[in-house]
Amino acid sequence: LGATRDGRFAQRLGAVAKAAMSIGAKLGAMSRPDLIIARNLEMLALARRANAALGANVPIVYECLDIHRLVLRDDFVGRTLRGAERRLARDVKLLVTSSPAFIANYFELFGQIGAPVELIENKYFEAASVVAAHSFEDDGPATPPWRIGW
Repeated sequence: LGATRDGRFAQRLGAVAKAAMSIGAKLGAMSRPDLIIARNLEMLALARRANAALGANVPIVYECLDIHRLVLRDDFVGRTLRGAERRLARDVKLLVTSSPAFIANYFELFGQIGAPVELIENKYFEAASVVAAHSFEDDGPATPPWRIGW
């Protein structure tokens, strides 16, 4: 997408529109993927565009780990964004989300997606026993706070 700016939704929409225009050329002669994962609403739009550009019917998984405040508004903007999400997600094969509250208070409440849901919660778990079982460092297991590299 190029550079996008946090909190500047209009700028992000422009970046998505620009990417949508060139996605066919960027994919070129890429072979058909087995699956496309759209990691947010903007990526869902691009996933559908990529699918069309590939001339394929690749299953799309919609991963929504956060509900943007704009879609929760009860005005024209909120209704329009929810409508766009419903339209873009009409044939996704799976919704992946991180909170049971997102399912109950957003996806089910507004009838957003008819696909099966996979709940993958972002929860703290006790990793000390796992770390202690493996010798990663000569100094012993690390103590919180932990730094994780991606």
